[in-house]
Amino acid sequence: RRTWPVHGTTGYEFANLVNGLFVAARNRSAMDHIYTWFLTRRPDHGE
Repeated sequence: RRTWPVHGTTGYEFANLVNGLFVAARNRSAMDHIYTWFLTRRPDHGE
């Protein structure tokens, strides 16, 4: 909106770059596997 007093991405691009400092790229495949496994699990809550 033109009425909002912000310019640009308000820090999202910078935050993405900074967060990349804490991630070991060599572990991407393992993390993708874990993330996919976690998302496809259907826990039994005893309901």
